[in-house]
Amino acid sequence: MRVALSISEFPSASQTFVLDHAAGMIERGHVVSLHALALGQVPVAHASIARLGLMQRLRTAPPPLPARPAAKLRALLHPAWRALLRHPGLAAQFLRDRSGHRLERLRLCLSLWDELECCDIVHAHSGYNGLRLLPLYDSGHLSAPLLVTFHGHDVHAFLHGRPLDFYAPLFARAAALVVCSDFMRERLLALGAPVEKLHLIPNGIDLAQIPFRARNVQRSATLQLLTIGRLVPFKGLQYLLAALALPALRDVDLTLHIVGDGPLKAALLAQAEATGLSPKVIFHGACPREKVLALMAECDLYIAPAIVDAEGNTETQGVALIEAMASGLPVIASAVGGIPETLGDAAVALVAPATPAALATSIAAWASNLASAAAQSLHGRQRVEQLYSASHWIESLLALYDSVHKSGAR
Repeated sequence: MRVALSISEFPSASQTFVLDHAAGMIERGHVVSLHALALGQVPVAHASIARLGLMQRLRTAPPPLPARPAAKLRALLHPAWRALLRHPGLAAQFLRDRSGHRLERLRLCLSLWDELECCDIVHAHSGYNGLRLLPLYDSGHLSAPLLVTFHGHDVHAFLHGRPLDFYAPLFARAAALVVCSDFMRERLLALGAPVEKLHLIPNGIDLAQIPFRARNVQRSATLQLLTIGRLVPFKGLQYLLAALALPALRDVDLTLHIVGDGPLKAALLAQAEATGLSPKVIFHGACPREKVLALMAECDLYIAPAIVDAEGNTETQGVALIEAMASGLPVIASAVGGIPETLGDAAVALVAPATPAALATSIAAWASNLASAAAQSLHGRQRVEQLYSASHWIESLLALYDSVHKSGAR
């Protein structure tokens, strides 16, 4: 099967599901092409990217266009003139567009022009990457069944200021709409998604890449806490730092490792300094995969203090949570979004979001009962093996591809 993935950027430190999706398909003998809005920047590329030749399969859209009309055309022609010459009829179709956004629509679709007739499935990761393909479907130039996986930002912050029926044209065109949790399924239904098109397929991870270690934590050791994610409001790290400064944890010997970068880094550093936590908190920044796995192996407890931010963003499944459980890390997290269904009864504790006192109490309770850590480790790994393996995820997607492809042929 020939599958085109419509994505935001590649490679990406925060969207490992794209890499895992492409790798899983290629390793099963399918042909995959990647169509990104932008070339991503990561400190160290994952080994699978070179091993599978993914950069050779990547096509990117031209960069965002300047404001002035003449400059817009020059900026578009410079990287895309070959494609425009190869497809004059398609170029004319876009230039006849009277919506006022014809050059921008053309830019967003350009990466797919050379594969319009040679893909069996188009799979868009995130609603906005599905929307940008609609002009190709509406003009009849693209006919392969369209699947869209919604991930979270696309149905929360992205819709801020937009009407609730914004995705109606995409819902109508798509052959299938994929969500990673019941939480996301309910969100899509509230936005008007047809129930018969919704498919719950949780993201999975490659368990072979994540060694398991049961945590046998010694009371005399400094407890190593870990949290992973972009430094943005909905990750709730300001509440975790506030929890570590409370009396409940004053006498607990611990170090918090924070992996990730983002706009809140300066504020979080200042908070750690102001509360006297700087000696106990290590900001690692964005890390290569090998460093992340090493930290997972070395740490004792994973914390996910997520909240719902002002724009509605929150954790919709939590791939880092799944990876943490797979490595053997016990997990304390907020009871918000898709986290409770992801962790299930494998959670050490689920606390109300934005409540530092509850978070501190849960961490202190875990630290006083370290004998249970090994059993918690095993329980978490077993849950991931049963529900969140990459093989189960990819096989479920392939079954859906086969179903919609056959329906399209009929």
